[in-house]
Amino acid sequence: VFISADDANNVIKRQRRANSLLLEEVLQGSLERECLEERCTHEEAREVFENDEMLEMFWEAYYASTPRAFSAGLLPMLFLCLSCLAKNECRHQAKEGCHHFCYPGSNSYHCSCADGYELGKDKKECIALDQCACGRLQHSDNLISGTRKKHDERFPWQALMLNSEGKGFCGGVLLKSNFVLTTAECALLHSHFEIRVGAGPKGTEKILEVSEKHIHIRYDEDTGENNIALLQLQEHVECSSHQLPLCMPERDFAEHILIPKFAGTVSAWRLEGDELRGEELQVSYLPAEDCQQILNISLTNRQFCGALQETVDKQLAGGGFLATEYKGTWFLTGILGSWPLEDTEWETLLFTNTARYMIWFKQKMK
Repeated sequence: VFISADDANNVIKRQRRANSLLLEEVLQGSLERECLEERCTHEEAREVFENDEMLEMFWEAYYASTPRAFSAGLLPMLFLCLSCLAKNECRHQAKEGCHHFCYPGSNSYHCSCADGYELGKDKKECIALDQCACGRLQHSDNLISGTRKKHDERFPWQALMLNSEGKGFCGGVLLKSNFVLTTAECALLHSHFEIRVGAGPKGTEKILEVSEKHIHIRYDEDTGENNIALLQLQEHVECSSHQLPLCMPERDFAEHILIPKFAGTVSAWRLEGDELRGEELQVSYLPAEDCQQILNISLTNRQFCGALQETVDKQLAGGGFLATEYKGTWFLTGILGSWPLEDTEWETLLFTNTARYMIWFKQKMK
């Protein structure tokens, strides 16, 4: 005697394992196998979770659970809740996440892009709209890359300020085709100066006049607070692989992802006698408490520190900047004043947190 498939399924029911549901989208291993079928250790749970924050959320509830709750099915509900949470949160280590900015929501996250980009069909990838799209390194063969072929190549967004004699005295960074960011200290050193942009061989560099200087209204020469200035160029830079603006991140993205979680590259000019030479330094985030103790200062919420990977004894001109690469795009994260004042060895840098000035940047660069 044969019965229908539906009737057969009502008679013989096969319970699906937990990791065949939404959990597979979140967990590397099987929570049911590791922590439900038998009691697991913290290290066993760590093998399941990719995200340390989710691991601790799970472990706190799991460790506090009673045997009754354990057997009553409350823990499987916790597993399911955590899997839903992972669908909604922005997981910046994941390759499948947003290419630029991410916003968690009630049901899912959504993405957006820096200026000059648009979302692709998958609503995650950021596609450049034109040749002036910021933060992408383009080689002579028109291939886009997050890294350079040679370490001694300068970034295409690096700028050099030239005095009336044509000598460099401070650095800067191209934020738009006609705007350069530097320090207020540098912008006030000379009444007249020019800007040199371009990172390629001789002939690709261009010298431009400054039409207007925008010094931050709250710049304090004594304390060094708000030490930033925007320089408006008389003409626009012609974007190419040698001349390109650096991307500006959103504040939350910069302060919670780029600065604390990713190492960055300082691009600056070091002083060698009467000349300036390009210099690059690799830095990682230094917690505020450690920085204040090392430098014997009090940090404001518009400052942060970076720890150099190796001790340096060179003096840097003002206007150097910190750039951080994220999924193939480079973003501005900080700017550096003249540092250090003494010719001594040092391994800590103090940056102005440029993310705190994004509204001011947009107002001035309209």
